[in-house]
This record gives sequence, C-alpha cells and structure tokens, in this order.
Amino acid sequence: MKPIAIVQARMSSTRLPGKVLKELAGQTVLDYVICRCRLSRRLADVIVATTDEPADDAIVAWARSMGIGVFRGSRDDVLDRYVHAALGAGADPIIRITSDCPLIEPAIIDEVLDSCERTGAEFIWCDGFPRGSGDAELVTLPALRRAWQATRPDEACYREHVITYHWRHPELFRHHVVKAPEAVRALDYRLCVDEEDDLRAIRLICAHFAPRIDFDLSEIADYLGQHPEVAAINRHVVQKPV
Repeated sequence: MKPIAIVQARMSSTRLPGKVLKELAGQTVLDYVICRCRLSRRLADVIVATTDEPADDAIVAWARSMGIGVFRGSRDDVLDRYVHAALGAGADPIIRITSDCPLIEPAIIDEVLDSCERTGAEFIWCDGFPRGSGDAELVTLPALRRAWQATRPDEACYREHVITYHWRHPELFRHHVVKAPEAVRALDYRLCVDEEDDLRAIRLICAHFAPRIDFDLSEIADYLGQHPEVAAINRHVVQKPV
C-alpha cells in the first residue's frame, strides 16, 4: 500500500471564489487542509490535484513554494484528474479530500485506512460526522480506474464527482462504511468552507486554538459547546447537492 491523500482544489468556486487561498489563522485554507492531512500516521504523502485553467496558476505556485506535489488536469472531468494524479504519484489506495475541509480529522483518515486493511474494501466512506471533519473517502486505484473506464468524459454526473459511480453501483465494488459514534452523530456543526459565513466560523475556531493545528474534533466540540454563537454563524448554510 502507498496511501496518498489527493486534495482537489481550484480557484473558481461558485459560492466563494478563491476560497482555497483565503487567510485562515495566519495560513491559507489549503495550508490547513494539507497540514491536517499530514497529521495522519498512515498517509505516505499528500498532493494537490488542480486544473489546467490559468486561474489555478496561483494554486500551483503556492504548492511548489510549499514543496507539495501538484497535478494539473481537466476542470470538469475530476475523475480523470484523479486517475492521472494517482497514477503519477503511485497512489493506492487514494484518500479523496476536498479543499473545503480545513478541519478534516486526521484520526478519521487513519480509521478509514485501517478499515481498508481490515476489510479489504475497495471503496470506503464515512457517515455521521460533522460536515467537513469526516469527509475522507477511500478508493483503491483499480476501483477508481474501473469507474473511469466504465464512464464517458461527457457523463458529467460521474466525471465531475469522483465517486458518484461507486455510490450508484455498489454491487460492483467491495464497500465499507465508517460510522461515527452516537455522541459524534449528535454534533450539529458545519466544519467546512462553502460560503463566507462558513469561513467566518472556521476562522474563529482556528484563532482560538492557534498556533496549534493538531486540535481534534472533541476539542472543537467543547469550544463550540461553550460558544454557541460561533456554531450559529453558519448553521443556515445549505449544503450544495451532488
């Protein structure tokens, strides 16, 4: 196994353009995503998969300045981008992380990888964690390539969203779900960055723990429990459907 997290990132977010390079506790949102992933005890590496659009030159420049591997590919055919990024990095399995998750939980990444070894699953997702904390999906390279070979570049429903084919055809893949404990499932928090209010809330969380970046979900929950006004900032934000 050479487990690598591939973080998909682009500047042309429809709801919050340029969010990946916006400031977050003296760093950028993308800094936070990468640093949190690197706290995993199981990952061999973390790379960025961005697009070949000129607007994403800024992401490439940032990644290179930080010594982070970067792959450029199609803006809309994200599945194709992932396949070629994985092949170039020799990644197997792949942990898919989106750049709107600066508070991704490293322990959940490790739990997903442990589950892969234990169950032999080809596709693993998490259920019941606060949005943005447990958004770590695992897919093996063979399973990713099978989805790529079974779909056409013009099938946007499968190509724009990397694991939609796996979701819709569970009979074709050995799959497993990592379920959050009941205490975690009860946490009604948004810990991702889709809109400006999400960024406002995440900035307050990160500022509270700064300069630490290794705080975990239980610490975030304690902080938000003591500061419900922070959790309320982005509670109204509706998650965009896939």
